[in-house]
Amino acid sequence: MKKSNKLYDIIVAGPASVELRGQQQSSSLQHMLSFEKTLGNGAPKVAVGLARLGARCAVISALGNDAMGKFINETLYEES
Repeated sequence: MKKSNKLYDIIVAGPASVELRGQQQSSSLQHMLSFEKTLGNGAPKVAVGLARLGARCAVISALGNDAMGKFINETLYEES
């Protein structure tokens, strides 16, 4: 079997976002006290899923230099 010399199996390009989920059930947004942060739908979430299946992935996306961009970057680093 020939060994691959590719750096990545898949390159995923697209938007990146953070999803905020309220932690209090049956509460409206204005009364929500706390939120859980996760990767939102987009390129990073797809890349993480593929990497968990064994693919070597790269992400091309624009991230802001703010708390949300840093969260996405740190989450991707932790998953690699």
